[in-house]
Amino acid sequence: MKIGGIIGMLVSFLILVGGLIVYIGRRTAWALECREWIPIVVYALMMGAIMGLMAFSMSGRDDSPWAHAAVVTANVGIGILMMLVLSTVAMDLTRVIFKMSPTIFGAGVGMLTLTMSAYALINAAIPRIKPVETELRGLSRTVQIVQLSDIHLGHFRGERHLQGIVNKVLSTDAEAVVITGDLFDSSYNYSGQTLNPFRQLTERMPVWFVDGNHDIYTDDRGIKQALRERGVQVLENSCEEFNDSGLQIIGLNYMAGEANSFMHSTPRPGTTIEEVLPGIEYDRERPTLLLHHNPVGVQAAEAEGIDLYLAGHTHGGQLFPVTLINDVMFGYNRGRYHVGEMQIYVSEGSGTFAMPMRLGTHSEITLHTLRPKAK
Repeated sequence: MKIGGIIGMLVSFLILVGGLIVYIGRRTAWALECREWIPIVVYALMMGAIMGLMAFSMSGRDDSPWAHAAVVTANVGIGILMMLVLSTVAMDLTRVIFKMSPTIFGAGVGMLTLTMSAYALINAAIPRIKPVETELRGLSRTVQIVQLSDIHLGHFRGERHLQGIVNKVLSTDAEAVVITGDLFDSSYNYSGQTLNPFRQLTERMPVWFVDGNHDIYTDDRGIKQALRERGVQVLENSCEEFNDSGLQIIGLNYMAGEANSFMHSTPRPGTTIEEVLPGIEYDRERPTLLLHHNPVGVQAAEAEGIDLYLAGHTHGGQLFPVTLINDVMFGYNRGRYHVGEMQIYVSEGSGTFAMPMRLGTHSEITLHTLRPKAK
């Protein structure tokens, strides 16, 4: 992206934030019956402090106690401010229908903000099993595979969170697990100890992993080595066969979909799905599952005979109203899509990035039941 585009996005962001600060400041002043400039200045200082904490956390090692405190404070703070804006808008819309005093309005905003913040935190912290059924040509029998994506171990998630996910996977009848990237998102909590729960999975079933952009930012090679030591099979532009089901599983490194695409400026320039996939040896006549972190290169995958494409990356937008923006930004944002003869499923993710909150989405552990397609 060119400098002019970056500056334009920054200016637009500052204008949007400034407008929201003025909006909630004026409503707060009305509720508290004080001068408008007071809450506006308070909110502006809060936002400035949050941005300052974010800048500090990115200025050095993010595994230090100070950086950890800065990341947690900043991201929880910005999440609560988002809930405050949404709560204020909701109460303003309610005020159109029902008359209310400033005191009632302020109390309603406060209670709604606390309730929504608590719900968003709890909703994000507890992944739920989401069953998805898909028919695939050529399968010799029904197969159950769990997809984990975007766990984002780091400042808000660690070994305990991963252990909870593993326990839920073991409670299913899954025969295998695939992980579609972004296992880590920072150096905080990055250790082999954090990954030890995976041993309980690899003792029971095959587990395959492909990397995501945040794994690369953290330590791609180290993460892959730690996973291998715990029995996880790392797929790097390679194909493996799954038992007697006839299913082939292809895993791709994190890359762009095609040349000159928006994602072309990836950490591995010069490789794209449309270039790499044709060079992988697999039987185009047999059922094939493709794993890639970002749901891009979809047309190229369909042209190469892929039957089911599993991805993540988008988080489904994670928080309303970002969910609506994501529907526009990403061609494939969340859930199931059909592209020609191929199906694609985009997971909302088993964790969260930045704010440890979800509103309008859920942290999911996707249980894919793959059934033979009737002729």
